[in-house]
Amino acid sequence: MSTVDHIFLLTGLTPPETAHRLATALGLDYGSNTQIVGGTIPGTHVFAGGRVTENYLGNEPGEPSIIDHYDVIWEIYTSSNDPEDVHSESLRLFGLVAEKLTWPALLYQDLAWLVAVWSPTNGRHDFSERVSPHSEDQHIWEPYTPQRW
Repeated sequence: MSTVDHIFLLTGLTPPETAHRLATALGLDYGSNTQIVGGTIPGTHVFAGGRVTENYLGNEPGEPSIIDHYDVIWEIYTSSNDPEDVHSESLRLFGLVAEKLTWPALLYQDLAWLVAVWSPTNGRHDFSERVSPHSEDQHIWEPYTPQRW
């Protein structure tokens, strides 16, 4: 099974609109039929990117999560399928999103751990290792929801 990281975005846009703006702002390729945004970032040797969708992972009844606060997901894969490449390229893409766009963003690793959050008002916050996006770590992530951060 391949490793996938996710960049959650709060855009107020549809996934196709978000995908188009991501590709344009980050200088990446965009497949309008597939909603895939990606490419080779200068200084790297792998293709990184993936499908842009509505947030299908959030809003589970009775289970508060920081991911509930975002409307779009950008799935991040790499051509190498090496977990280290996926994680390093996800960090690079997350950094580009923070640099080039004004959307609150959250980097989520392996559907398990929060990595970082970014807001146009407060900048970037990196989470310590093994912080869950779910209720057991709500006391850690809640101050960084888009409405508060």
